[in-house]
Amino acid sequence: MPRVRSRPEPLHAVYATAALPTLRDALGRGSLSLGAVLGNLRVRWVDEEEWITADPSGRFALNLNSEDDLEHLESPPV
Repeated sequence: MPRVRSRPEPLHAVYATAALPTLRDALGRGSLSLGAVLGNLRVRWVDEEEWITADPSGRFALNLNSEDDLEHLESPPV
């Protein structure tokens, strides 16, 4: 799971099929937060030193939650 600025990015992670029962259980309990489930999964963290060569801008993990986020996406990468 990538970490950007020390924060996990669970929507940009790869999950093993072995995680499915844990994820289903969380959904069954009404937990919709992937971040809340992380403590119940074995996680391999991918920090900046590993992903920086593939995406020096870090834009792969950009979240679009507002118009400001969209404007940031539309601006050229640094």
